[in-house]
Amino acid sequence: MSKTIRSDDDLWRLIREDQESAFTQLMERLFASLIHYGRKFSSDKELVQDCVQDVLVDLWMRRTLTQPIQSIRTYLFASVRHSVCRRARQNQRFGSLPSDVEDMPFTISFSVEETWIADEIDRERLHQLNLLMNQLPPRQKEIIYLRYYQGLEKDQIASILDINYQSVSNLLHRALTNLRSQFPTSLPVLFWLYFSFLEN
Repeated sequence: MSKTIRSDDDLWRLIREDQESAFTQLMERLFASLIHYGRKFSSDKELVQDCVQDVLVDLWMRRTLTQPIQSIRTYLFASVRHSVCRRARQNQRFGSLPSDVEDMPFTISFSVEETWIADEIDRERLHQLNLLMNQLPPRQKEIIYLRYYQGLEKDQIASILDINYQSVSNLLHRALTNLRSQFPTSLPVLFWLYFSFLEN
């Protein structure tokens, strides 16, 4: 008999009913993605891991107190985003990080030197795409990452970034227009290759 695969939000409903097994399933499902996202704001692995663990522990401790959440995945990504940025600013030595989370750098670390790619044309395109991606404003890079790497919908991205749906659409359109001007070939295929080699 096949095991039922519950959605994130179904698991959240069970968590609110004090089912620890549902919390464990949700944590196992999202932990790596939350770590990966947090690392885009800080290179400190321990800081990011502590933040993600704190967010998850807080979720469990406040499971019956938390206001209704439409999308638990969106809630957790937004919580990790704010937690990592806040902790990174607190730990900085010389005040080089911006005070506003919206101005925090969003770093996509990528290298094909350590990755074997048989097709030299693909390798060159990935190098070019990486250069262009890192020239985009942080918010546009973050939206592309959330949309194409994490597979989130525009409304979920809007909730995570605390902006409206139209702003997400506009920023995504600008980023893709800029990238398409340099790449007449299929961007989805390039994104698939690009994010396949994205560093953790």
